[in-house]
Amino acid sequence: MILVNWILETARKGFPKKANDPKSSVQNFLNDHPRKNPFNNNRLGDGWVKAFLNRHPEIVERSSESVSAASARVSEKDIRLWFSELETYIKGNDLEDAISDPTRVYNADETGFEVSPSTGKVFAKRGAKNVYTIDRGAAK
Repeated sequence: MILVNWILETARKGFPKKANDPKSSVQNFLNDHPRKNPFNNNRLGDGWVKAFLNRHPEIVERSSESVSAASARVSEKDIRLWFSELETYIKGNDLEDAISDPTRVYNADETGFEVSPSTGKVFAKRGAKNVYTIDRGAAK
């Protein structure tokens, strides 16, 4: 189904759709291709969205996290280069002792840090581990 593929593919690329997106898409289609339907002003209701999700269990509603467009473009090569440059800096400034001192080891990950705010409920593929929305305003 075209609508299902559109939802899954845009989510995979970091641009997941919210419930209003398919409603607007179908409304635009019905406005451009008039036909008899039960919708007011060709606009789907929340009941249709719920039934759609029931018919297509591969799509679920999830909360997404925002990621900047610049972060979305970071590659493995970029990360390896950063670590290589960091190693050069540490050696060039005689800081090896500082990084080998166990009292200077800190553990930090995203737990407890709100790295990016939630962007609300979006459609995603069932089982997707992480659901991100690329923040279009952060592109450079």
